[in-house]
Amino acid sequence: MKEMMVGSAAPVGPVGRWGAAPPQALLERMKDYGQEGAFALWDELSPEDRDLLVRDIESLDLSRIDRIIRRSFGSQGFLAPAVEPVPESSVSRVEDRSPEDKERWWKGAESHFRGEAGRCPSGWWSGNSAW
Repeated sequence: MKEMMVGSAAPVGPVGRWGAAPPQALLERMKDYGQEGAFALWDELSPEDRDLLVRDIESLDLSRIDRIIRRSFGSQGFLAPAVEPVPESSVSRVEDRSPEDKERWWKGAESHFRGEAGRCPSGWWSGNSAW
């Protein structure tokens, strides 16, 4: 698995109270649960959005969430799946899509956000065939 660099780019503009990188203790806490990717776009956030992200993450009870997920999987006879990166072959870029594909994606996204669709238009990957 590739190591993720967080907050490594030189800051552009004001960096806010948290500086050019997320708080180290919070980053380490997220790494304990394999969730350091929550900071992947840190360098692109405004100082206000950085504050909001930090407050939101600090409010999470990650150990409780982890217990709930593990119990849920266990009660259904599943092992908790290992979360892995999406295979590169499953990733597409907007620039590479045909105009028809872009239009279909936007229609799906719009219906999702209006609450008319139960499927997330961006998709997801868990590695668990039971989903």
